[in-house]
Amino acid sequence: DIRVIDWIRQQRNFIKNGVITDDRVDMFNALDWQNVLDNLVSHWDIVYLAAVEYFDEHGIGAKVEPGHVVDGGELYSWVANEIKTVNGKSKATRTPEQLEKLKKIGIEPQVQSRFERQWLSRFEELKAFIESYQRMPLTRKIKGPENSIAVWLNSQKKKFKEGNLAVEQIKMLKAAGVEL
Repeated sequence: DIRVIDWIRQQRNFIKNGVITDDRVDMFNALDWQNVLDNLVSHWDIVYLAAVEYFDEHGIGAKVEPGHVVDGGELYSWVANEIKTVNGKSKATRTPEQLEKLKKIGIEPQVQSRFERQWLSRFEELKAFIESYQRMPLTRKIKGPENSIAVWLNSQKKKFKEGNLAVEQIKMLKAAGVEL
């Protein structure tokens, strides 16, 4: 229940600011609040609620400055990770409910960049080549379409080895039969 989380957060602030008496602090600390919180909501939900508060105050899609800390951790990092996740650039996944919540605070899949469109275009060329010739393209001394596709494919393999290929791109290449 959100009210319990808000109450716990309020009590923590009171303790931090010295507003409540020592005996009340002892009573509060004697309770296993972390267990209560774990049973009520996940860490993700706690940071999400802090993000909702932030975006309510600053506007949907407002830039979060590095170092902005909330109860669940640094909000800037959380937002950056969620953006990566919804755009398929992270190994993490979200439930449909979480994706819907993220959309409400302005975190949703981005329209493809020029580079993503170029990558998809080259990938489609690779798939068409594989379908036509039933093999991977090979680099040739003679310049031509096959050489161009093979050079692109080799650069993708290099990016994979360097850890610079997006998770979704890796999945797509493997599904096309590319051995990375």
